[in-house]
Formats: sequence, structure tokens, C-alpha cells
Amino acid sequence: MELQTQLFINFEDEKGQQIFGTVVNYDWIDERKLLMNVLRIVLNLTDFESYSDIQYGNEMFNARGLEDFYSILRNECNLPSPTTAVEIRTNIINNFFTEGEMNVDTSYLETAILKKDEGIHKKLCEHNRLFSIESLKDAYAANFSNFNHQWRIGENFIIVNITSPESINRSYYDFSLSSEIKLGFILGSDYGEGLFADFITPVTFTDYITRKGNCGSIDKTFIEGYKKIINSYGIKMFSVSELEERIK
Repeated sequence: MELQTQLFINFEDEKGQQIFGTVVNYDWIDERKLLMNVLRIVLNLTDFESYSDIQYGNEMFNARGLEDFYSILRNECNLPSPTTAVEIRTNIINNFFTEGEMNVDTSYLETAILKKDEGIHKKLCEHNRLFSIESLKDAYAANFSNFNHQWRIGENFIIVNITSPESINRSYYDFSLSSEIKLGFILGSDYGEGLFADFITPVTFTDYITRKGNCGSIDKTFIEGYKKIINSYGIKMFSVSELEERIK
């Protein structure tokens, strides 16, 4: 069975300072493939070798307008390390399958950087602006208190929360960290009236699979195998109560 699902990724330090946050959309992807893609993204986000070529392989990191962009991420999105945020977002884009796409497309902004347009901040504030500050926040600083407004009615959410044991103030690749990784699962209803908490339901991994028709091609063997894989990497699951506390 294929389904539409959204993936919310939050990266923070142990003091709760956000490093990066975004939402990925998956349209009509086989649920087994989706779960394996989530695992691929998570493992690459915490594999320092996967960052080693990002700056060297992306000409955006050498563009003249990049410092303006970093200033916006630091001052408007309250991100302590813009370099890290851009590296993480690039890493995610490099690792989702063809059915996935960023909920907020930043390619227009990146094109402006590559063309070395002057005064990116000015462009953001113009009437016919290239990219709004709010959209930029959705793309780089979505968090547990606001990711819900990117929710598409009727779709489910998979939550990935990565907590670094120390603050990150420079390139992510410069650190050798042992991050805590947690996965969470939310079922969305087919209506959207009222508060976000009224039409979503945090559930366990097993309930996520077996409820709302998600179990078309996933059997008990796959579920147990997937649990063993994530356990072997030290990946934990949010309890229902933990997830309810984070999203309220």
C-alpha cells in the first residue's frame, strides 16, 4: 500500500536550543520504503563522513551572498550555527528518495545566492519578495510548537528528533558527537477544524503501522526486523506521553 506522509525533523542541543528543523513531504510512497528512507536520513544526519564533501561539492557554499543568508538565519530564525543548518538541510535533500520533497522549496533563494545577487535581506522584505521570512523559518527552523501549520489534512507524521550532547556553534562536521535519536509517530485525521491537538493522535510505532490502513505491505516480520535495526543503532522511540508533551 502507498501512502502520503510527512516527516518532521528537529535537531537540538541538550539545553533545548534548536539547531535546525524542517518538514519533508512524501507522496504515494510504499510504507516499507518510507520507513527505510527515514532510517537512511537519520543515519546520514549522524554520520560525520556524510558531511565531509557537502561544502566542497556545492558551489552555494562559496557564493558571495552566503554571508547575507547566514545573517538572516542567525537573526531572523534564531539559529546559532547557520553553516550547520545549511549543511543539515543539504544532507537531508541528498538522502531522501524520489517520492520525497522539502515542504518549503528554497531553490529560488539558493539560485539568488549562486547568481551572487546583492542584498538578499532587502529582497526578502520587498513587496514582491523572493522568499518570505516566515517561509524561511518553516524551511530551517520548524519546531515542535509550530510544525503543525505545515500539516496537510488527512496525512500522518513521522517525527525525528536528534539531540546533540553539546552546543554547535560552527560546522557540524567539526564535531565528534554522540547524539540521541528518537522517532515518534502521529496519526492525522481527515478533518482540520479546531486545535491541532484535537485532530492528531500520537501513537506507538506498532499502532502507527496497524491503524488507519498503514499495514498493507508490512507484516510482523518487517516490524520486528525494523525494531532490531533501529535498536542496533541506539535509536529510541518517543512514548505516547512524551510526544503529547512535546507537541502540546
